Amino acid sequence: MLDGADLAYAILVSAHLEGASLRGANLQFTDLRGARLKDAVFDDADLQFADLRGTCITPEQLVATRRFSGARLNDETAVLLWVGRQGWAGPEYRTLRFAHLDGEHFFLAPATEDLFGARLDGVFIRVDMREKDLSYARLSGIFAGGTLAHARLHGSRLSGVFHGVDLSGAILTEADVSDASFVDCNLAGATIDERQLRRAARLRGTTLPDGKRYDGTYDLSGDLEDARRAGIDPADREALRRLLYDAKVVKFKTL
Repeated sequence: MLDGADLAYAILVSAHLEGASLRGANLQFTDLRGARLKDAVFDDADLQFADLRGTCITPEQLVATRRFSGARLNDETAVLLWVGRQGWAGPEYRTLRFAHLDGEHFFLAPATEDLFGARLDGVFIRVDMREKDLSYARLSGIFAGGTLAHARLHGSRLSGVFHGVDLSGAILTEADVSDASFVDCNLAGATIDERQLRRAARLRGTTLPDGKRYDGTYDLSGDLEDARRAGIDPADREALRRLLYDAKVVKFKTL
């Protein structure tokens, strides 16, 4: 068991790590070429700039890690780390598969559809990611405006803030939206069920998959917090419903 182990810069070429538990391990710059990694557990491990060529590491193992930007994979490419201020289309990469996008991005419209397993941690203003493949991606950043309409988000993790984002028709099967804040968003026609929605932090002002505006039914923690900040007693169901039904008119008191 190697949970939490510091293996940075280690040479583990052809190492037998089948079924090993590497939860939270530091594997930065580690040479894992040809290592046997079947059933190894990499939850929250740091694989930044690790060399994984010649391994059988799976997409499921990679998406469970904390980060793996700069890592070298079997196709001889390095996982892109894209940080900074980018506008419009940005660089025309052939693929953003597993890419880590941080920093500030304005009106971003990636030319590629392949953002499988990508990490979106930055600030994204009016980005256009409609119909992109974001399966198993992590969206923990701030998204203001823009569109993810009909995007493929199967198995993804959404924990960021989404304000005024169009998610209509998005495929969110098996997606984890725990702690995600959806404010004034559009989920009409999206493939996401009530069980998933009940785990979100906020749905204030959001249109649900059935086309109806959210009315506070789920008593989400973030929505109740917003009500208190707006001077509304959450026990006043009619006042709460009005607050959550029309997000655009809310003016919060300063904490």
